[in-house]
Amino acid sequence: MRNGYIFNKSFNIPDLDNPVLFVSDKFEEPNHTVKIKEGKEFQISCNVNGNPEPKITLQKDASDSEIKQSTSGDWLNYTMKSLQCYNIGTYKCTGMSPGFNNTEKMFRINVTCKF
Repeated sequence: MRNGYIFNKSFNIPDLDNPVLFVSDKFEEPNHTVKIKEGKEFQISCNVNGNPEPKITLQKDASDSEIKQSTSGDWLNYTMKSLQCYNIGTYKCTGMSPGFNNTEKMFRINVTCKF
C-alpha cells in the first residue's frame, strides 16, 4: 500500500518498448557496424517488450524484404549459417503493436570477403 492506495501488479497497460539487439550474443547499440568474416555463423536476436504482445520483424533495409518474423513471444532469433558477401548491408529490427508507432533499431553488417 502506498499513500492509501493498494497497487495491483496485474494492470493490463498497453505499451511498446524499443528493440534491444544482440548480435552474436553481444549487446549492440543502434546504428552500429558489425564486422565478421565470410563463411562464419552469425546470430541476430531482437527483443521487444509490449502489451499487447508485439509482432517483431527483421529485414535487410536495401531489399525491403522481410527475413524473419516472430509470431509469438517477445524475442526474434535468426541465425545465418554461413555469412556471405551478399549479406553486407543495413538491417532493421522492428516492433509493431496496434495503436503504437513502430519502434526499430538498425545495424550494419560488413563482411570481410574471401577473394
